[in-house]
Parts: sequence; structure tokens; C-alpha cells
Amino acid sequence: MTPVNQDYLKDHFIGNSITTRQYTLQRRDESDVVTPVDLSDVTIQMIIRKSNGGSVLATIIEGNGITKTDATNGQFTVGGFNVFTTAGEYPYELTFIYNDGTTKTYLTGLLKIVD
Repeated sequence: MTPVNQDYLKDHFIGNSITTRQYTLQRRDESDVVTPVDLSDVTIQMIIRKSNGGSVLATIIEGNGITKTDATNGQFTVGGFNVFTTAGEYPYELTFIYNDGTTKTYLTGLLKIVD
């Protein structure tokens, strides 16, 4: 599966927390039926990089910027964190680590930080 690209549409200011966004992770089967992905046994993290392919600026984890709001129905939020001290465009990726060790990246994008 190719990750979906979704930039944060709102600019964020240095020193302010990132706006919280709600997500629902779903899968579409071969019959085109959409069902939520159960996240009960999945660890979610957001990796923020200094540049595309660059070093990691921060890793946002559950309990510190990521909250499963309804795990069995694939719902979670990301936001409320502040790791930026310099203006710029920071690539991010949301990764999901399953109990069997499989890691999947389903969402990538940019966070734009301004002065």
C-alpha cells in the first residue's frame, strides 16, 4: 500500500502546539467494502524529520501527542505537541507497528512552521 500524502493545511507558529487532528484508519477489501482497522494491538508513532530523507527531529508517541480515541474502530488523534524551534517545512510519517513486528507507513506529509 502506498502511503497517503496529507499535509497539515494550517501553518503553525514557533512555540505553539500543533493543532489536534482526528484520523480513522480504514481498509478496503477486494469487494470494495470499507471497514475500520482495529488498532487495539498496534503502536502508532509520528516521525518528524528535519528534511526529506533527513535526520529525525522528533518521534511523537502514544500518550505524548497521539491518542487512540476508539481503537477498535480505527480512530486516533495526533496533536498538542510542540517540538519546533525553527521555521521551516518538516516532513512527517505516521507509522503503525503491529504485534508481529510489521511496521507500515500509511500517512506522510508536511508540517509548515512559521515565525
